[in-house]
Amino acid sequence: MPPKNGVRLEPPPFHSPTLRLSLQDDEHDTGLPTILVDKDERLWLSHLSISDCLHQELGVERLNRIHRHLWWAGRPAAARPLHRQRMLGREIVPTQRADFHLLWADRRIFVKPLPRYLLDHAFWEKHICPDPALHALACGLLVSYTWLIRHDTDLMLAKETHLVDARLDWPTWRQFVENLAEGLDLNGTAMINSRYAYGELRIKRLNQIYRFAKPGGLRDVVSGYASGYDSYTGFFRENFGWIVTLFGFGSILLSALQVGNGLETLESHEKFRRLSCILTLMALLAPFAIAAVSLLLFTCLFWFHLAQTVRYHRKKEQLRRKWNESIKDRLNN
Repeated sequence: MPPKNGVRLEPPPFHSPTLRLSLQDDEHDTGLPTILVDKDERLWLSHLSISDCLHQELGVERLNRIHRHLWWAGRPAAARPLHRQRMLGREIVPTQRADFHLLWADRRIFVKPLPRYLLDHAFWEKHICPDPALHALACGLLVSYTWLIRHDTDLMLAKETHLVDARLDWPTWRQFVENLAEGLDLNGTAMINSRYAYGELRIKRLNQIYRFAKPGGLRDVVSGYASGYDSYTGFFRENFGWIVTLFGFGSILLSALQVGNGLETLESHEKFRRLSCILTLMALLAPFAIAAVSLLLFTCLFWFHLAQTVRYHRKKEQLRRKWNESIKDRLNN
């Protein structure tokens, strides 16, 4: 594409506009959300600021921030196709958050549905190509879909889970991927956002990175990358499940010591008796120590969340006052 304002524009990664025409009856039906929420949590119609909307829809800044640690959460390889995800017993969960795209936990994998505007050549030229960062994000998301939909069965699963337009058929998709491969190196990372150098990422490992390797504040330490609980019960169940294993191991150990103390060869053994006393005392004190730590942690979490709530309400009240004052000023003028 010719330079605009002295900046060289990247072309769309595909050159055929026929796919959009075959999927959209209305040229204005781009698939953009109705509203966007800005950093001050104010609501705006998305078409009033399409660039901001696209950055919000496609942004993966939280993953880019910890890019050099992503090796701990996943492999720098293509994600497995959708049929393979089903073979692994994973539930495919649609999410509109790009920073959750291809993240998995337990038996779920989150996938961002393919927006219709990414199949629109004219939309690319008007809204995406002028912004290099958006271009890299959009190309990365398209590349990720070449990983996910490799067979016609993958396309069937994508339709079933509402990841792609129901009118998209296999010959059209195959032609689109071939078209895409002509304008975009599917094996390289030069034209895509660095997040898409990695495929599937494990949420628990991302939480560990956010808490220990790259903490951005107390909130990151508490919540990690993605908080998987909405109550204190869920928090303790997720983070203290190992206590059950510890108590099981302790029970086996104490039973073995009891048997050993009943044997004549060990009963008179001074070191064994001393070890038995130490381990018995530890077993007696361990529940109290764990209970004390749990209570302390619960108290800290309670006051942390209370402080966050109070701070949030104060911030919202200040923003509401400023917003009302600006409206009054405009009306008076």
